[in-house]
Amino acid sequence: MRAPWSALLLVLLLVASCADGQGRSGDPVLAMCPELAAWFDAWSRDSVPIAPVAFEPTETSLYAAARMRYQLDYREYLVGSGIPWELQAEILTFSPDSTYAVDEWLFAVGSDSLGLLSARGPDMRVGLVDLRTGTATVVLSGGTALAVYVTCWLSPTAFVIGGTVQDASATGFHPMVWQYDVASDSVVTFRGPLLSSATPREAVNSWLAGRFPSIRR
Repeated sequence: MRAPWSALLLVLLLVASCADGQGRSGDPVLAMCPELAAWFDAWSRDSVPIAPVAFEPTETSLYAAARMRYQLDYREYLVGSGIPWELQAEILTFSPDSTYAVDEWLFAVGSDSLGLLSARGPDMRVGLVDLRTGTATVVLSGGTALAVYVTCWLSPTAFVIGGTVQDASATGFHPMVWQYDVASDSVVTFRGPLLSSATPREAVNSWLAGRFPSIRR
């Protein structure tokens, strides 16, 4: 399957940014996504050399079928969860034109009189919310093997998710980047090197906790 132009653009930017083999935060792809640069920097503080050069595209696929299997009425979801919109909006990542938003806490957050409260269970779900129609599509999901650290938009119709996935051998994990193109319902998966389960992640986890200060854990 041919990758969409925006995915090909990301591949080219990854290659260009790694011409010197360093993947510094001033490089083109990281300049487009400062949140991703901050994620890489946090890994560096843990003495883990994670950089764009370490990621390879492994799969290009369509998520159009998810619109039939994993689509929900987001407005009904908010009513059912009891979360006021003004609180929910604090944990969404909006597209530049506010047409879409990414919800990293789908079915994993609640609220009480003090505000938002983490309800993260064994399942991890990330939803793409179409703010025009009030619907959400689950575009990434997994159990305890999946962790999501960062989301950012590259354009009004392209966004990136950074995270980790446990290796099939259960002895380590891979840093991952998923790049989505909303216009073509496609996703390109980039896989990083296999890291040991003992790899220090203090700085990365501390940085992640700071991303959503409004959620009590």
